[in-house]
Amino acid sequence: MRLRLIAEIEKHMPTASCPYPEGLAFAKPSEFHAERLSDAFKAPLLPFGLGPSEVEWTRVRKAATELQRALIGLGHDGFRELNWQAPLWWEDDKPLGHEGYLVAEILFDAAKAMERKRKAGLKASKKRNWQAAALAKVARQIWAEEEWDSKPETYGRAYNRLADYVEPEVRNALAFNMNYEKHREEFAPRTEKLDALGPFGRFLDGVLKCFGCKISPASALRSLSDAQKALDKVGRTAPKT
Repeated sequence: MRLRLIAEIEKHMPTASCPYPEGLAFAKPSEFHAERLSDAFKAPLLPFGLGPSEVEWTRVRKAATELQRALIGLGHDGFRELNWQAPLWWEDDKPLGHEGYLVAEILFDAAKAMERKRKAGLKASKKRNWQAAALAKVARQIWAEEEWDSKPETYGRAYNRLADYVEPEVRNALAFNMNYEKHREEFAPRTEKLDALGPFGRFLDGVLKCFGCKISPASALRSLSDAQKALDKVGRTAPKT
């Protein structure tokens, strides 16, 4: 199935077959895109920010608190000894104990935020085809990314999710580029006709068939739209504290 999916991606987006620089986990963009689509199919809630339950996030939050308490309990001497135990590759200007405390604080805040979302009702509904919606969401992103990367004369230097491991200067220039994020969100069609598929619709149709989804691109995009509207509505009404 993986090879069939890669072939489907390259059929509709030939630029995705161009090789990545050596040393990356994927030989070409199509392999990376196939992995993303497979992940979306296996865990369809993740592309929507819906993953672990409230209970799991609570465990993370409590563990982060316990780590902070344990570090404080070491005292000044213990903190110093902990810093001495850092591996040789550890950066000297980032003491191990202080970094651990900082990471625990960040984890606490993130887990608490996800707890609030779960309490507000951001949960999957059995009435919605989440797999089709997730595949449509990721397929739209891939379609937009390949368009951007294949036309540097229009959009600027190529950028993809693996480029920041290769060219930090590209990441620094584009990581907060709102035009790029807007492009990823808006470039691909949000709807398709049942009887007259466009280029993206044919790509999405091929993706759905690779995963054995007996649903049309139009229906998959409608599921995506309904899911996003529901999540946006809950997000607006979610408690702030």
